[in-house]
Amino acid sequence: MALVLFEEAAQNDLDEIWQIDVDAAAAIVVLMEEFQDSPEVADTLIKHGYHDYRDPAYSVSRFLELWHQGLNLYRLKFWDEDGSIVSYRIIYAHNPKTDCIHVLGIIHRNFNYDTSHPVV
Repeated sequence: MALVLFEEAAQNDLDEIWQIDVDAAAAIVVLMEEFQDSPEVADTLIKHGYHDYRDPAYSVSRFLELWHQGLNLYRLKFWDEDGSIVSYRIIYAHNPKTDCIHVLGIIHRNFNYDTSHPVV
């Protein structure tokens, strides 16, 4: 069962989001707590195309351009408790040897998976 680890860069991103969008930051915290508290739920984070419509609702997808380069990177899109899509995406990696999911960053969705973006 996957273990979810929140890396320092992701925590820094979350701290910045708290300053500009409290509702989004709160939604991120609720979602991350769900994954950290339930390894069975965390296991869904490595299922490309997985959708969970319960609260909190989320969708999993591989970061395809980097996936094709051999990197186990994913993105998580999610909705708040009111059913509105949150303006941020969670980028994470899966290490199959340790079965750990490393949350690497939380990026505004306008980044549009541009691999030339500085965060990548």
